[in-house]
Amino acid sequence: MKHSFLDRLRHRKHLVLLLTLVSTIVVQPLAPRFLAGLVIYDVMRSLVVLTVFFIVFQRWRDRLVALVIGVPVFAGSWAPYILPDRFEAALGVIHHSFLVAFLGFAVAMISRGILERKVVRADDVIGAICGYLLAGIVWANLYLLVELFFLGSFSVHQNIAGQLPSRYARQSLFADYSFATLTSLGSGDIIPNSSPATTLTWLEAMFGQFYIAVILAQLVGLRLAHGLQQRDPKSE
Repeated sequence: MKHSFLDRLRHRKHLVLLLTLVSTIVVQPLAPRFLAGLVIYDVMRSLVVLTVFFIVFQRWRDRLVALVIGVPVFAGSWAPYILPDRFEAALGVIHHSFLVAFLGFAVAMISRGILERKVVRADDVIGAICGYLLAGIVWANLYLLVELFFLGSFSVHQNIAGQLPSRYARQSLFADYSFATLTSLGSGDIIPNSSPATTLTWLEAMFGQFYIAVILAQLVGLRLAHGLQQRDPKSE
C-alpha cells in the first residue's frame, strides 16, 4: 500500500506543487491581518521553494544548481527576523534576486519537460499551470527589485500608496500587478513610471501570451497525436 501511494504521488507531483502555490498566493494578502500571519506566510514561501526543489528539479545537476541558488533565498527570507532593520534593503535585494533566478530556472525546467514529452498526461497540464504561476511570481520579484534600485519606478494609486513601506504589503501589491500584466488584464492601481519598469511590464505581457500559445499548442498537439495513434490500426 505504501509503494502504491508513493507511485500515485509521483505521477501527481505537480498537483502537490499547484496546491502549495495556490495556498501561498491566497494567504499572501491576508497574512498581515492575523496574529503570526506574517510568520506563517514566510513558512509557506519557504515550503514553496522546497516543493519546487524536490518536484521540479529531478536531475542531480539541476538540483545542485538549484541548491546553490536556493540557499540565499532562505537566508534572505529569514534573516530579517534576526538582523537589524537597517539591513532590510540589502537582504531584500539578495532574496528577490536569487528567488528570480531559482524560480526562473524552475519555469525553464517545467517548460523543457513539457516540450520533450511524447505523450501528454494530466500531470503535465497541471505542471504547465504551475509554470505559469511561477512565472508571475518571478516577475513580481523583478518589479520589487526595480523599485528597490530605482525608487519611484511605479506610480501607485493614493488609496494603496501607504502600503509600500511594508515589506509584505509591497510584495502583495506587486504580485497583483504581475498577474494582472501576465494575463493582460491590466491594472489601474499601479502604473510603470520608469524605463526599466515599463520594459519589464511589456516583456511580461509578451511572455504571458507566448507561454500560453507555445505550451498549449504543445499539449494539444501531443493529445491529438496520441488520439490518432490509438485509432490507427497500423500502430497496434
